[in-house]
Amino acid sequence: MAQEDTQQTTAVEPASQASAAPASNKPELGDIVVTASKRSLTVNKTAIAVTALGQEQLQAAGVLKVQDLTSAVPNVQIHTLGPAGYTGIAIRGISNQDFSQFGSPAVATYLDGVYVATSQSLPGGLYDLERMEVLRGPQGTTYGLNATGGSVNIITADPKHSFGASADLSYGNYNDVQAHAMVNLPVSDTLAIRGGFFLHRSDGVFDNRGTIARDYGTDDVIAGRLSVLWTPSDAFKWKVVLERFINQGTPPNMLMEIGPDGRPATGRPVFDQPIFGPTIQPKIDLKSIAVRSRMDLQISDTLSAAYIAGYQHQKSTYDFAILGAGSVNVYDGRWVDKVESFSNEINLNFESDRFTNILGASQFKKTNPYSNAFHFYIFGVDQYLPGYAQQTAVGIFDQATFRLLDNVRVIGGLRWSRESQNSGKSFDTINCSAPSNPYRTIEEIQALTISTPGCGPITRPYLRDSWSNISWKGGLEWDVNARTLAYATVTNGFKSGQIQPQVAAGIPTSVSPEELTNYEIGLKTRLLDNTLNLRSAFYYMDYKNIQVTKVGFIDGSPAVFSQNAGSARVYGTELELTYEPTSVDRLNAFVSYTHATYTDYTNAFDGVTGGTIPSLKGKFLPNAPEFNAKIEYSHDFKLENGGTITPMASLYYQTKSYLREFNNPIDRVPAYTKTNLNLTYTSPSERWKLTAFVTNLENKKIRQSANTAVNRYFSDYLMPRLFGVRAYYSY
Repeated sequence: MAQEDTQQTTAVEPASQASAAPASNKPELGDIVVTASKRSLTVNKTAIAVTALGQEQLQAAGVLKVQDLTSAVPNVQIHTLGPAGYTGIAIRGISNQDFSQFGSPAVATYLDGVYVATSQSLPGGLYDLERMEVLRGPQGTTYGLNATGGSVNIITADPKHSFGASADLSYGNYNDVQAHAMVNLPVSDTLAIRGGFFLHRSDGVFDNRGTIARDYGTDDVIAGRLSVLWTPSDAFKWKVVLERFINQGTPPNMLMEIGPDGRPATGRPVFDQPIFGPTIQPKIDLKSIAVRSRMDLQISDTLSAAYIAGYQHQKSTYDFAILGAGSVNVYDGRWVDKVESFSNEINLNFESDRFTNILGASQFKKTNPYSNAFHFYIFGVDQYLPGYAQQTAVGIFDQATFRLLDNVRVIGGLRWSRESQNSGKSFDTINCSAPSNPYRTIEEIQALTISTPGCGPITRPYLRDSWSNISWKGGLEWDVNARTLAYATVTNGFKSGQIQPQVAAGIPTSVSPEELTNYEIGLKTRLLDNTLNLRSAFYYMDYKNIQVTKVGFIDGSPAVFSQNAGSARVYGTELELTYEPTSVDRLNAFVSYTHATYTDYTNAFDGVTGGTIPSLKGKFLPNAPEFNAKIEYSHDFKLENGGTITPMASLYYQTKSYLREFNNPIDRVPAYTKTNLNLTYTSPSERWKLTAFVTNLENKKIRQSANTAVNRYFSDYLMPRLFGVRAYYSY
């Protein structure tokens, strides 16, 4: 049976459609439901630029981690931020590179409707999913918190009232082993439970030549999820999810100094990096537990309510080194966090023939005591940096749609938000002259006090600040015909400011909020006897008070801080299509164009030179290639035994982009292609499958980040070529 856009997921097409599916080789695309607007609507009836991928589509597209979405969704760039494994997401050039404890993303991530407070555990979340939804453009009214550029919604699979089980096991190069398992149990007519499991082990993509105990990029992840669904009546359902995630591998990427030619300053191949001289042993020790709850109540035929709550507790320690020229360390570091977050949201949804309205309120709180320890070989300095970060947010929103004519609707929405940050209390950064032969260990640095000989305090004051905003949305929807929706919207987004306790004189102790206004028109339609699905969007965005992250020297030691960078103009277009000309042929493709440049950015601090640039007007925003595209095709070959062989080929291309706003030659990421190939055998019963796969066939070495300080430039890289086999069984 064909589906509408194999990149759109969720609801099963109606039984009447399924039974009436034509026996010819021209199937109709089914109606697929997403909840991007916090209402259940088919993708083609949702007046938002949204792409969704189901579990099978994620796997077929080679999306094993959130970072892999770059080649699967238009106008999205995803990368690792800093040495401690944070995930950075850019949509249409809108991003935030601040990986400090006070930084916030420009793209919000939600798991089962609960805001994800820290992105370090995201790589373990992509198993046993219903779908992922990527919303492009500001979601200022219905989502609010940190959704200036858009949002990524991850929805786990619901328990079903029928027995089911599945498992898959894959093996690839770098001794990469991945296993997933699921079992679904109907306990009674009203209660069902579902358990999911994920394991990932590998030897690491870097070869450090035995100079350390475990190579960088080593995977050692285990995760489990238990979901319970209770439906005591047709009017009420309650889903509770308990999730555990443990990562005891090594940092996924290795930050290394880059030469003027954009290659590793060590002079060695990217993934062949021995470390000479003293170094810390790379290690991750991350443990996270999360509880999520959603209650849905149908009060009447037109009125429903939902209550969503979430709690997450995460403790993590990242031990890492930054590699300099000559394959010797610039510094060793330990990044220790204890993050606790709690959120609530309540929605009241009214739906009638002419009027729909969603009214809601949300609350979020995150606390993050932390302690960072560093040994700077190049300066002979040891530093111990304890601290505390707290963030709170509350919001009230309302969004309504009113039918003016039979085929024309008007949209309007408002959201009031108030967000705050504080540093808990004043605290001391302890800077010490570093002895040699032997050097202090990281554990010894963590034990430093102001009374330790050779040490002195840098007192950081207690800081607190808050920011309020009213975001809005307006627009029109027009049903051109039964299969075509046109829309025009103006949407406003807000990202709060942030405090900066680790700054010196002359650097503001807080930065101002960002604001973005998006003007967008879109068209979604089905053509050619309902075998072709097209979705397009044209947008123009005014981006103000942009928060730009810097790594510079503060009181003699490196620190992460931000500054406001004036404004930018972003405009472009996106086109997605799904074409299923026969029951055995599937074509998915997208193409997007984005022009994202600064219109006002003066006195920009350059961490390489330590100086300032008078103006960056006309320079491209980081992580904003002007053009990217993907084409993916698969064909089912039916065998005499009833089985199927399905080859799939996917080609992704993007033009050059820049890692920093300066657009210098060293910042340039050349244009590249990425090819993924799959060959799958499906048994006649469709219960088991065997797949051979390869991702990044070209094995391109693509830089994904820039960290600069004291005339040095550091980067890490996207994953190299991965290949292997995967076996799948379901019951």
